[in-house]
Amino acid sequence: MVTLHLNAQTPCPVDTSFTVVIHAPTEPAFALDPAQGCSGDQFCTTNTSVATSPTTYTWLLDGAPLPYFVGPAPPCTALTAIGVDSFYNMQLTTSVDGCPDQSLTDHFTVNPLPVATLGYSWPADSSTCSPLEVTFLNLSQANADIAVHDTVFFSNDGFSNNDTLTPFPNSSAVQLSFTAAIVPVEYTAILHTWNACGMDADTIRFTVLPPLVDAFFDAPGPVCADDAVQFNSLAAGALSWAWTFGDGNPSNEENPGHIYAGWGVFPVHLHVNGYCGEADW
Repeated sequence: MVTLHLNAQTPCPVDTSFTVVIHAPTEPAFALDPAQGCSGDQFCTTNTSVATSPTTYTWLLDGAPLPYFVGPAPPCTALTAIGVDSFYNMQLTTSVDGCPDQSLTDHFTVNPLPVATLGYSWPADSSTCSPLEVTFLNLSQANADIAVHDTVFFSNDGFSNNDTLTPFPNSSAVQLSFTAAIVPVEYTAILHTWNACGMDADTIRFTVLPPLVDAFFDAPGPVCADDAVQFNSLAAGALSWAWTFGDGNPSNEENPGHIYAGWGVFPVHLHVNGYCGEADW
């Protein structure tokens, strides 16, 4: 504050005074906490400006309504990033009456969380019959952590290959063969992917069916009329059986017994249906 006195140069001295107020501009300063973090974290700003005059503080943040906040201490806020790093500018403008506005800009760096995606496919002209050739592809996002390898874990009681696949980098296709013998087998594959912000997992399941069965059976030797004859199917993986014994008396049992009322030569036929087809013997 400055007080100015004026003395008139007249025979009658008159003193006149008034006050001139001179404000100093406020230099903006702030600290980011944290300056870098993970998607979904709370990001805060601490105002470190030193004001010697009444000051208005106006804050602008990328993606937030304008203005983001007016006042000395803006609230913390959650920031997000998907797939790649995102950058959010924070700007502080200080306003003092009679002085030019002063501005300062800094930015938050937000790292994305990993997103695990396990792609898989088999030939378009293929069913899921054994053996099933499956191609796996790592389609994950934000998994650039080279310290920990992405890994696929396989599980089921009959898997004959290794139970893990590591390292499993992006865009590197891997083909594996999966089998089933007599009954369908469900396979589970779980992809784990990492970055500095954490781990994510993607789980897929697929069922491999037993292959096309071969229909055959043990044929008994000569038997006497009215004796019981046992027929045993040796068709692995069959779901249904249709027997004809040449005398007009069929059966749908897997291993039927049969009695011929008279003597003769009788053709026996077995038709089986399986998960992946049918066959005759």
